[in-house]
Order: sequence, then C-alpha cells, then structure tokens
Amino acid sequence: MDNVGQPRREYEDRIVAFIDILGWKEMICASERNQEKQNTVWAAMDLMRTPVSLWDYVKDKADALPRVVASQFSDTVVLSDEDSIDGALYLTKATQDLCWSLLLKGYLTRGAIVRGKLFHDGRSVLGPALVEAYLLEQSVARYPRIVLAPNVASGLRYKYRHYDGSIHAATLVREDFDGVSHLHILDAMWVRHFPGHQGVWTAQVRRAQDMVKGILTKLRRRSGGAQKLGTMAKYQWMLRYLRELSELLVAESRTRKPRSKNGATASNKPLKRS
Repeated sequence: MDNVGQPRREYEDRIVAFIDILGWKEMICASERNQEKQNTVWAAMDLMRTPVSLWDYVKDKADALPRVVASQFSDTVVLSDEDSIDGALYLTKATQDLCWSLLLKGYLTRGAIVRGKLFHDGRSVLGPALVEAYLLEQSVARYPRIVLAPNVASGLRYKYRHYDGSIHAATLVREDFDGVSHLHILDAMWVRHFPGHQGVWTAQVRRAQDMVKGILTKLRRRSGGAQKLGTMAKYQWMLRYLRELSELLVAESRTRKPRSKNGATASNKPLKRS
C-alpha cells in the first residue's frame, strides 16, 4: 500500500551526536523518595530537551543558519545537523553546551559524533550514522568523552572567520592518551571569541573540579568492587581533563591576539582548513 499523502522520508547527509548520560539509571532509582534528586533529574531533562548554544548570540548576524535537530529518550540525546562546515560547528557547539551544562549538574556524559546517512525530524531518528555513533559510544569512548569519528575530527581542525571579520584557529579537538580524538566540551577558542567571559568559564571549571573531587571522596568511602572502581576511573579521567582545561584557559588568555578598535584581529587570512 502506497503512503499517499505522507511526507517524503529519505536519508540525508548529516552530522550526528549520540550522547549518553552516565549514572542516569541510578539517579532515577534514587529520586523516587528524594525530592532534591528529583529536582536534579527534572533540570537535566530540561537541558536534554532544549539544548542551547552560544551560537544563538549570532543568529541575527547570519543569513541562513543550519538547524540542530534534537531527540531525547531515557538517558540518551541525539543531535544532528546538515553535513556542512557550518552544520558541524553548530552541532559540536550544541553538544559542548549540553555536556558542560550536565556536568555542572553532576552528570558525566559519553558519546560519539559521526557523519553519514540519517533521517531525523525531531520525532523519529534512524539511519546508518546513528548505528555507527552508538557503536563508537559503546566500544571506543570508555571514558566520559565525546569521541569523534576520523572524518569528523579532521573536519574540525581549521580556521574560521567570525562575523566581525576576525580569524580564529579552532581548538575543538583533543587527542587523548590512547590516541582517540574527542570533543573539547569547554573549548578554548571561546576565550578568543568572547574574551570577556574568561572569568566566568574559569570559575565554572573550578566549580566542576570541586564537584568531581567531592564525588571521588564519597566514592572512596563506599564499599564496592569492580563497579565502584569503574565509576572512580571515569571521575578520575574527568578531573585530569578539567585540570588541563584550566591550564588551557590560562594559556589562551595569554596568547590572544590584540584586537583593533573595530573588534577584528590584525589577521585577515581567507577561511580555510588547516
């Protein structure tokens, strides 16, 4: 039977982020009789339903922006955008904002970003790209990081032009100790993009460090076997990463180029991939 009157459905070339919230099941079980934990769960769900981005800041400056589509089910969020340079930037920025916001709520996230064929309209999502992202999250990510497929990581190492004409080298990608490339969830390029916010981000990093240290202290006091050690390993990884972020923020603030009166940097190189 033909689907007469049904909207046309077909795979598109998209970039997709599959994001899993670690410890969600335990939090849900604990929230049944704990109002504070319930409030934390509701706040996390609101973040998952409406991922926000600093890109909203420049929406009135752009002619035609890609649109990030979001779906949330249980402890998983799927974000996708068109497979283009702009689409990749918007998708990764929305992913950064979501993961960082959840971290400040006490949740670790793990996932993957891939490029490929996908159908995603906000209600339904399926396609080979989703399967690949899920498999990367399950078999490669291991730690609370957003793994980047090789063709995504290479596409995020480039120079881009800000709407004020200034040129910036993107620092979206970090290579981990095991050779896996993953997304910076707080990116040092935003120190250059919005230098006045550095104090805010530095304070947020310190807040996140204190939170992770507190969780590790509680975990050490608990009894437990392999599961406890696995959870501690994830928080230890995050603590090392946050320390590196703190150092990165300081380094970027020291090396930021001086800006002219109109806000642009002295550099005026054409937009290109490095």
